[in-house]
Amino acid sequence: MSPTYLRMGDIAHCDDDGFFYIDGRIKDMYISGGVNAYPAEVARRWKKRQWGQVGATFVIGRATEVELGHFLQHRLARYKLPRKYYFVESLPRTPYGKIVKSELRKWIQEGLS
Repeated sequence: MSPTYLRMGDIAHCDDDGFFYIDGRIKDMYISGGVNAYPAEVARRWKKRQWGQVGATFVIGRATEVELGHFLQHRLARYKLPRKYYFVESLPRTPYGKIVKSELRKWIQEGLS
């Protein structure tokens, strides 16, 4: 009998000690500089989990774009750095607390800056 596989759409990696880490979802991945980039990897570098969409980051707080860029440039490869920062008061969430990414995409399309 051949093995059965279930594709969930998650992307993960395994470290040298055999621990697995979820990097994100295939549909959330974007290609920058010819390399796959995952928003979850960017989000893990923040002190708080504040995350954006395809090359963008939504930020709740008082930091400036320059401060955020400096903070991340030493923690992420250049091609993974957000290209745009959106400063907001809050993030749209589901009743279960998950960020509503489709709403963030609408904000970008509608010209939130």
